[in-house]
Parts: sequence; structure tokens; C-alpha cells
Amino acid sequence: MKQILILTAIILAASCAKKVEPAPVNAPSSEETELQKRLVKEYNLPPEPDVEENNATINGVDINNNLIRDDWERAIVFKYYYDQTKMNLHNANARNSTLLNKYYEEMNVSEYIETSQKTKDIISCNFFLYGINAAYDKSLMFMSENTKERKLYASKRSSDMTKYSGSGWEGTSDSELEEVCQKYK
Repeated sequence: MKQILILTAIILAASCAKKVEPAPVNAPSSEETELQKRLVKEYNLPPEPDVEENNATINGVDINNNLIRDDWERAIVFKYYYDQTKMNLHNANARNSTLLNKYYEEMNVSEYIETSQKTKDIISCNFFLYGINAAYDKSLMFMSENTKERKLYASKRSSDMTKYSGSGWEGTSDSELEEVCQKYK
């Protein structure tokens, strides 16, 4: 009897320890699911942009002018609608990607360096808030490089700006991250 109670307690503890996340909402072809329709309305998302038009430029289509490419904005909500902090982190990363492109084109080195450090902090916050083994969705984090042209552009931008900004990762301490990461919660 004692062994059954111990085994039951272990199984109960193990099942409570694992966080179960809702499945991401991926777009099945061109039709939106009912959940996607609800999310589009709830988050006032722009329509899915035409692929050719969206991929014709580095920054893509952004009809609501929030500095986040519309397809990226939708993908973030569809993936993390259940976790506002993860959405905030990914939206900030997407916004910074657009700003990095802007500051590179303007050769605004000081803004580029500041935004680059903020992007590094966003990535650090993901691990700080969700643990070192946290699920890290590289497809969303690096959606700025989802075409050959965007990838080449990001590589050139990084290479060119390293001359001015250096290539090192300025580490952020845990106490600093605790403060920095609060704005994403």
C-alpha cells in the first residue's frame, strides 16, 4: 500500500511539473481557422500579405506601420497567443530588426549599437524568463532572414556595422536582466 502511495505521489508530481502549452496556430494553406479568425480580430492583425509583394523588399509589408512585418506579426500571435510575455519578446525583436535595417541605411551608428544591444537583451530575457532549456523558436526570432535576399542583407549589414560597433556581445548581468526583462511581462 505504501509503495502505491509513493508511486502515485511521484506520478502526480511529475505530471504537475511539466508545463503543457497550447499548440501553435499554423495557417493551413490560405484558409484561416476559427481560432485564427478570432485572434486576427482580438489582436487587430493585418491581413496576410501577398508573398511576392512581401518578399520584394527587405522590410516587407507593414500596412499598420508598427515596424513589424505583417506576416511576422501574425506568426507571433498565432504561435504565442497564450503567452503575452513571449509575444512581447518576439514583437520587440521583430521591431528591432526593422530599426536595425533603418539605422544601417541611415548609417546612424549610435542608434544601431543601442538597438543591437536591446536585441541581445531580448534574446537573453527569453532564457532568463523561461530557463536555459526554454523552447526558443528560431524560425520566429530570425524571420528577418527568411529569404535569401534578407539573409544576405543581414549578413552584409552586420559585417559593415561591426567596423563601428565591434563584434562582441556585451553581457548583461542577472540583476540587470531582472530589471530589463520586466518590460516584456
